[in-house]
Amino acid sequence: MASKFLYGAAFATVLGALVLGAAPAAMAANWQSLTSNEGGFTVMMPAGYVNEKAPVDMGGAAKANNISYRVESDGAYWGVSATDYPQAATRDPSKMLANARDGALKRWNGALLSDKPITVAGKPAREVTYDVIDNGTTYTVRQRFILVTPQRVVQQAYVGKPGTQ
Repeated sequence: MASKFLYGAAFATVLGALVLGAAPAAMAANWQSLTSNEGGFTVMMPAGYVNEKAPVDMGGAAKANNISYRVESDGAYWGVSATDYPQAATRDPSKMLANARDGALKRWNGALLSDKPITVAGKPAREVTYDVIDNGTTYTVRQRFILVTPQRVVQQAYVGKPGTQ
């Protein structure tokens, strides 16, 4: 599953100890706590993750800072990232989260299955589920977008075979 979908941007597009997705049995014992001081979050992730810092293109000359962690194992992918948007990009929280959702769907040509507003540790958030097709195979994505500050969106994603979310 190491494809353009999974590694194209490490979900340029979590607070507390959040876990998304069902881990395959072989991975269940390999989960560990990951604290990113720079990203400002702590999550549970499967062991063996990689870290990447990269700017996110927002169109024109605008860039956002992004730090991400990701791991792929047994045909599944987990990722978490924090994106700091420039002051000029700050908007209404619901619009910011809707824009993050729309950007992910557009980037991956996703077919939306569900979308619901949620809160995570008292912060506004959205949880979306969508299907994507990569190299002829359908994957289901479960992704959370959490607005932790007026400029920072933390994203958490699980990608796997349909029905494993």
